Amino acid sequence: YLRCITGSITIPTRAKENRRLVRPDCGHFYGKLLRLFSGCSGRNPEWGANTMTPELTFLALTAVLVLLHVGTQGLLQKHERGNAWTIGPRDIPATTPAPLTGRAQRALGNLLETLPAFIAATLVLHLADTASPMTRGASVIYLTTRALYLPAYLSALPWVRTILWNTATAPLTAVIIGIWWTP
Repeated sequence: YLRCITGSITIPTRAKENRRLVRPDCGHFYGKLLRLFSGCSGRNPEWGANTMTPELTFLALTAVLVLLHVGTQGLLQKHERGNAWTIGPRDIPATTPAPLTGRAQRALGNLLETLPAFIAATLVLHLADTASPMTRGASVIYLTTRALYLPAYLSALPWVRTILWNTATAPLTAVIIGIWWTP
């Protein structure tokens, strides 16, 4: 097993003493990856052991946003089709959804299309310790515009919805760029 001891990794061997692999650069990507999978914090010591980065906080809030999308779509579907269909086995294919339910389904699908890129970029930013004010701002804009996207889509506001989608995609690109380039 691996165990974190004062910023280094200790690997127990068959001998009574442990071999100690000291990572001179605490921000080294592979060292953080090892600490992450060995149950250590893997965070920059300046932030403190129990502090999440802002980007990870926005990622967690995006998970709440996904639940909001799923709940909205589910409630609209239940309202449209009734309890018998929602609690049943759904062997009979559903009819074409009502416009509002269809919009909620498409808004959820749209969120799930970009979410994997945001998750991957945020985790790599955290592990590589390359977060910057640019990536923090981009994460805020991504989360905010994705939160506004659902009511805009449900309201059938075509230009507002399109502007919000583009406004969410640009910061997602900035977060991905922030992995390699820090201003």
